[in-house]
Amino acid sequence: MTPYVGPHINVGMDKISFKIDNRGTVEVLDYEHIKDYELPPNWKHIIKVKK
Repeated sequence: MTPYVGPHINVGMDKISFKIDNRGTVEVLDYEHIKDYELPPNWKHIIKVKK
């Protein structure tokens, strides 16, 4: 999975595993954030810094 911001600017890479049964019930089994991508200069203003 590729998370994005704005007009589809890729910001990283994630791996998500789901379990979906025959009734349509969806369960997240695993989530892993793999990589961050640097934002273009005109989008860096959206970065929030924890204080």
